[in-house]
Amino acid sequence: MATTDARVRDGLSDLEAGLDHWRETLVSLCRIPSVSAKGFPPQEVRRSAQAMAQALREAGVENVEVLEFPGAHPYVYGDWLHRPGAPTVLLYGHHDVMPPGPAEK
Repeated sequence: MATTDARVRDGLSDLEAGLDHWRETLVSLCRIPSVSAKGFPPQEVRRSAQAMAQALREAGVENVEVLEFPGAHPYVYGDWLHRPGAPTVLLYGHHDVMPPGPAEK
């Protein structure tokens, strides 16, 4: 149990040490107007994908790629495969946003 406690303490220390950096990264990502709807510039969604890819690289994720398929906004892929036998975790989310909706509401 001491090993687990030490890992948790180390992880929390690392998190605390980088908290300002990751807060700034999150704010920066949120400022990209990456609306994935018709009538909005698709290059902003691409810029959002590229910024997310950079954030993953900074976090130590490897093999990060921005994947593009015809007729779709870009996807971001990355992996970290350094724990043989550990469970696989798939995170799926989106870096784009929805249109703001009616201004009066």
